[in-house]
Amino acid sequence: MLRTTLCVLLLATAPFVAVAQDELNEAFKALKAADEQKDSDLVKKWAVESIHLADASLKAPKPTDESDLAIWNTSQTFGKDVKAFAEYALDTAILRTTDPAKQGELFETLEKESPDSKYLPQVYGVVLGAYAKMKPDKSFAFAQRVIAKDPDNEALLFILTMGAYDRKQYDSTINFAGRLVKVMGGHPKPEGVSAGDWEFKRAQMLGRGHWYAGMSYAAQSKHPQAVESLKASLPYVKGEPALAAAAQFQIGLSDYNLARVTREKGIMQEALKYSEMAARSNAAVSKQAAQNAYVIKSELLKMR
Repeated sequence: MLRTTLCVLLLATAPFVAVAQDELNEAFKALKAADEQKDSDLVKKWAVESIHLADASLKAPKPTDESDLAIWNTSQTFGKDVKAFAEYALDTAILRTTDPAKQGELFETLEKESPDSKYLPQVYGVVLGAYAKMKPDKSFAFAQRVIAKDPDNEALLFILTMGAYDRKQYDSTINFAGRLVKVMGGHPKPEGVSAGDWEFKRAQMLGRGHWYAGMSYAAQSKHPQAVESLKASLPYVKGEPALAAAAQFQIGLSDYNLARVTREKGIMQEALKYSEMAARSNAAVSKQAAQNAYVIKSELLKMR
């Protein structure tokens, strides 16, 4: 539809435009041909040229002569539509190519030339995946850069949560993890996605959001918050033994640290329960969990 509309405008305005409009017409023709040929390099070249010429056309002052006003109005409409098509063509090229480097290059072109383009948020997920495949991985830096423009984008929040945790930025991890949990908690199933696929994605993101928050609280010795978040993660990570065992291990350890201060037997018993659960796993923490359980049993014997 966009292509058809522009073709009509091109024919309608061509007889009346000045030299600058002739250049814009030619750039649009070349861009349209590149898009039809699916040539991303040419799309990039002519999209940039079209945007520059369209911007120049749109900056033309409004004439005072009534006889020139119709021509100016037509050129303004045509400039806006050509710019919109150029953004659309770059967006399409990003989605069409499978080369991660090329996807990043095309996105950066669109972002530079039209930083407020409506098409940018639509390809954040695709570009995030492209950057994740690169060496070095550029996905975390990319997510940091664009999250302000799309603050409820779960893919960006997911990468930021994991990236911040890997960098031991625990306050940032807790912030992003909390936002991720909130977004996924109220996110309806997108159109075109099966119920099974959506539930898998939803569970994965909710589980990791709670898990990373809990581990970050534990790293800061905020044991009540750690226990709460890690318990919330367990229903979602039960199919991932390593994550589940790590959560159980840390719940046991945080409960133990709490009970040593409060001397509450119920909390110490819960510490034993989760430590024994982690000990029965085949995860890397099982041996240490068994040792923790032995110590906790000794502490329980001292409690009335």
